[in-house]
Amino acid sequence: MQQVFIYLFSKTSYHARAIKLKNKLNFNPLDYSWLSYKNLRLWLVTTSNWISLLETPYIQKRIRAEQEANIHFGPNMVDYVRVMHKDLETTTALVKKLDAISLNAINMYYPDKYFQFVRVSDLGPITKIMEYIIEQKKSIPHKIFNLYVMSLPLYFSLPYKSLQERETINDQDLKFIALFLTFIASNPEYFALIEESISDINIQALVVYPFSTIEKRPSLYWNESIVEKCFKAAVSYRKNYQKAPKDTLKDLYGKDDVSDLFELITYHNS
Repeated sequence: MQQVFIYLFSKTSYHARAIKLKNKLNFNPLDYSWLSYKNLRLWLVTTSNWISLLETPYIQKRIRAEQEANIHFGPNMVDYVRVMHKDLETTTALVKKLDAISLNAINMYYPDKYFQFVRVSDLGPITKIMEYIIEQKKSIPHKIFNLYVMSLPLYFSLPYKSLQERETINDQDLKFIALFLTFIASNPEYFALIEESISDINIQALVVYPFSTIEKRPSLYWNESIVEKCFKAAVSYRKNYQKAPKDTLKDLYGKDDVSDLFELITYHNS
C-alpha cells in the first residue's frame, strides 16, 4: 500500500518541487519512513508544509550554513514538526527567533535536534538555558551544549529531574545548568575532559560517576564547591583510567563494560 501512495505522490506538484529542492540543497527532503494508510492525511499535510518551508530563503540560508561545517548535512522533517505552524510566516519567524537566541548563546544556529523541546506557548527548557547564558553576558562553545552535559547537574537533585520531562524541572534548575555550562567553558581542564567524554562512553562513565553518587539536594542552587569537587574526582578517575582502564571502571561500577551506563547509574542510585 505504501508503494501505491508513493507512486501517486510522485505525480503531484509537491513531488516535483521536492526534486528541485533536492538538486539545489543536496539532500532528499522526502521522508516516507512513517507514511502509512492510517496517517496518510497527516503525512501529506506535514510534507507539503515542509516543502514550502524549505523553499524559503531563510531556511535555505541556515541549511547552507550547516553544510559548510558538514557537507552531508540535511535537515529532518520530523525535527521541525514542533515548530511548524499553519502559516509559513509564523514558522519562519519562530525559527528566526530561536536562531537569534542560539547565535548569542552558543555561536551557531539553533540545533534542529532541540526543536522537539519547543511548544507554541513555551520556547522550552533548552531555549531558557540559552537565555540564562546570555543573561550572564557570556557565550559557550557549542560542543558542550549537549544533553548529556546539561543533564549532569540534575543528578544533584533528590527528586528526579529530566530535561526531556518538562514537568520535573523549574527555572532554578535551568539557571543552575546555564551556570554549570559557563563554569565548564571557563575551565580548560574540565572543558577538555567533557569534550573527550562526549564521544567516549568509558570517559563519560568516569565523569558521570561523581555527579550521580554525590549527596542529593532537595533544590538546585549554584554551589561551585560541589561542582568543583565532582570535576576533581572525575579528573582523578581519568588519570587512574590512563594507567589501568578496566580496573578503574571495575572499581567504580563493579564491571569494566559500561555500555549500559544509564542502567548502571540507576543501580548505584537505588
